[in-house]
This record gives sequence, structure tokens and C-alpha cells, in this order.
Amino acid sequence: MAAFRYAKRQGVRQMVYYHLVKARAGFADPFPSGIITSTGGVTSTYTALARARSSL
Repeated sequence: MAAFRYAKRQGVRQMVYYHLVKARAGFADPFPSGIITSTGGVTSTYTALARARSSL
């Protein structure tokens, strides 16, 4: 909860939640949002997030 209160004080209006590890192949994931693979590789989502962060 403290993180949400902090974000609100900073003026954050929207937060997005990502799972850390992407589900293994063959696992039915209705909303895949993992940003790294189970073997430690990065996904295109991770790359995009890192690029966006570095542009700030």
C-alpha cells in the first residue's frame, strides 16, 4: 500500500502491473505479461520498458 500512496503523491495517474517471469510454453495464460523468460532471457516487452526508462 505504501507504494500506491507514494505514487499518488508523485502525481501518478496510472500504473501497469507486469509479471516478472513469462509462463512456460504450453501454459494457457489469458493475459501474458511476463517480462523475462524462465531461463533468464528478456522479452520484447522488457526491451521496450528498458528503452522507455532510459529515455527519461
